[in-house]
Amino acid sequence: MEIIAHRGFCKDAVENTPAAVLAAWQIEADAVEIDVRLSKDNRVVVIHDANTKRISDVQLHVSAADFKRLTEIGVVSFKKILYAIPENKKVFTEIKCKSEIIGALKAEIENSAKQRQIVLIGFDFRTMKQAKIAMPDIYVCLSAKAKRGLTGKFVPYSGNLIERACENKFSGLALEYNSITADFADACRGANLKIFAWTVNDAETAKFLDDCRIAGIITDQPCLIRKAIEKE
Repeated sequence: MEIIAHRGFCKDAVENTPAAVLAAWQIEADAVEIDVRLSKDNRVVVIHDANTKRISDVQLHVSAADFKRLTEIGVVSFKKILYAIPENKKVFTEIKCKSEIIGALKAEIENSAKQRQIVLIGFDFRTMKQAKIAMPDIYVCLSAKAKRGLTGKFVPYSGNLIERACENKFSGLALEYNSITADFADACRGANLKIFAWTVNDAETAKFLDDCRIAGIITDQPCLIRKAIEKE
C-alpha cells in the first residue's frame, strides 16, 4: 500500500510548498498529494483554496491574479514541485478548478517527462473526463465523498460509481474513506480499478483499509499510518 502525504508533510512546513513536499520525501512517504489551480496568465500553481486568504494577509482570487503576484505571497508553481520529484516517488495532483487548466497542465507534465510519476485526481466529472481524453497515458482517478443515509450512518459506495469509472476509462477512484467497504474494494479490484482513500489519520482505519487491499492512503500522519500497517 502506498502512503501518500496530504499536501506534503506539514508538521513543520506550510502545506502545498516545496518544504512540505521535501519533508514528505525525508520521512519516506511513497507519494505526496498536492492541489493545483490556474492563474490569470495560465500558469499552473499549487494551492488548495480559490483564494489566498488562508495562506497570506494579502487576499487574492487565484484565477484573477497573475503568476508573479501569486509567487510574491508564497504560492509556488506546479513546475517547481514536478521537477523535484525523486525517481521512485509519485505526485497525486488534485485539480481544484475546471477544465480550463488541462492544456497548461498537460504541457507541464509532458515537458517534465515524468508522466509515469503523476496521478491526477479530482471531483468534477467533466474535468476529469477531459483530462483522461487529453492525457490517455496519465493515471486519472475520479474523486468522491462519502455520503450518509437517513439514519446518519455512512452508506457504502455503489456499483454505479464503478460503472461510471470504467465507462470513462478512469484508472482508479480517490474516495473519502468512510464509505469504503470490503465488498466495494473487492468489486473495484474485479474491475481493475485502484482505490486511494482520503484523509485517513488513525491506525484502526488504516488497518481496515489495508485488510481491504486498497492501493493507497492519503494522510496527514504518514509515519503513524505506516507503523499501523507494518504491524499487521
